[in-house]
Amino acid sequence: MPEDSGSWTYVLVTPDGLVTESLPWLVEKLRSSGLVPVAGRLIRLESATMLRIYDPSGRLQQSDFPSKRAFDLWYGLGPSCVLTLHYGDLDACDALLAVKGATNPAAASPDSIRYKGENGLLNLVHCPDDEVAAAEELAMLLGPKCAQTMQRLAMAPNDRVQSLTVDLLADALPVSSGSTALSLPLLVGRIRLRLVQQAALDAVSAASATSTESTLSTLVAVASALRDGQQEIAKMTTSSDRVHVARALDGQVHGHLLSLTRLTQNPALERSLHGLRAVLMGSEDDWLRTLAALEANGTYISPAESAMLEISTYL
Repeated sequence: MPEDSGSWTYVLVTPDGLVTESLPWLVEKLRSSGLVPVAGRLIRLESATMLRIYDPSGRLQQSDFPSKRAFDLWYGLGPSCVLTLHYGDLDACDALLAVKGATNPAAASPDSIRYKGENGLLNLVHCPDDEVAAAEELAMLLGPKCAQTMQRLAMAPNDRVQSLTVDLLADALPVSSGSTALSLPLLVGRIRLRLVQQAALDAVSAASATSTESTLSTLVAVASALRDGQQEIAKMTTSSDRVHVARALDGQVHGHLLSLTRLTQNPALERSLHGLRAVLMGSEDDWLRTLAALEANGTYISPAESAMLEISTYL
């Protein structure tokens, strides 16, 4: 992928931004400001990581921040989302800081992002001050390898990666309420979409540009099949019917996903897919091993999802 002109940065959509279903509005707000989201990933935030980001020098006093308990409650609300952004002009960080707005929503401009926040802590987003901070913070949030891939995409956007990550986020989010929120087949489908996002990022890390584009093309087809399958499963009115439809559709995607994970050489991703299929088929006998693989892969799993997946292994 040839490098594009312009600059890059990232934005962290904090859990309150996802719980309040603000992600679509945030993406459009960024795009209207010339900041194009080109890659995205759901993550779990940790207090220790964020405190390092907020105070990289370690010089601030504990009293300068809310208590760790407050941070843990905040980050426990749900997943966060990292979006890397491409900007056609010279300073993406300045552009993002301008559209972000003041820390306190009551003091933020009505045309800023944080104007829609709840308070000085639940204010939807965090962003870095400059590109140096952006690279350092991204590595802390995602790990060096994934951070480098996301930064690379921010300077050389790939339409397929954007469709597989940014455009797929809404379908991959955990669902916390509704008649199908605890539906095992739909839950497995949402997690599989998160794994597709990871496979897309893994593909970009591959050495061969030709194999990368081939893998991404196949992933687009798999993602489309997963989305269509989710719609078919959601039409069913009983749990048994949803399971029946999901198992019938499984063969259309599982083989493709496994072949792609071998190409991207990610054992944790492959183990995660095997475990999720076993849960769906009623043959999983070691859920904790699958959970460990998902965690090793950095895949976000909500407490409700983890509970439902483990409970299903006892039935």
